[in-house]
Amino acid sequence: MADIVVKTHKKDENKFHFCGVMVGKSGTAATRTVTMRVATKHNNKLYINHPFILAFDQNVQEKVETIPLRVPVIVDGYITSRKP
Repeated sequence: MADIVVKTHKKDENKFHFCGVMVGKSGTAATRTVTMRVATKHNNKLYINHPFILAFDQNVQEKVETIPLRVPVIVDGYITSRKP
């Protein structure tokens, strides 16, 4: 007879937390796109990623404009997806 294994999974939350350096800004009046440089270390190997973060809120866009480039920042937010 087979044993029944019950696993519990963590709740799926679409939140992100990035610590990195802001290396680029672009966008329109409706959205601002921020490019970051995020470094992670795994088994003494350094990995560099460049995620793009979009800001839709007007208050966030104003804050993005006040921060100069090449400054370390911490970004908290959530991820949304759209069907094409």
